[in-house]
Amino acid sequence: MSTLDITKFKQRGKALMEVINKEVKATTSRYIYTPVPDSIRMTQAQYDDLMKIASMPNMFHSEDRLYRTPYNVMEVRVSGRKKLTFTEAHSLDDKSFDEWEKSEGISG
Repeated sequence: MSTLDITKFKQRGKALMEVINKEVKATTSRYIYTPVPDSIRMTQAQYDDLMKIASMPNMFHSEDRLYRTPYNVMEVRVSGRKKLTFTEAHSLDDKSFDEWEKSEGISG
């Protein structure tokens, strides 16, 4: 398993997307075999930023997250994840669930 760790990258938005693509492309164009990353590690802030520009399918109701480049698809791992998955939220008591629902802007 090969992981691309972008937690130290300072870029945001499209600039972050470009540097990720560049990093992955570099693994595909070397003369010596280098595995293409199959997972990507990012911070919660990077995850939120990339979600805003629609770079990742919105899978927040599950623990599965994917990031796609022109060269591969990677499983997303969020370091210091602060947002609950749908499964985690449903395991909360009623009061905590109501607070989570309001904080996510889900309640109708």
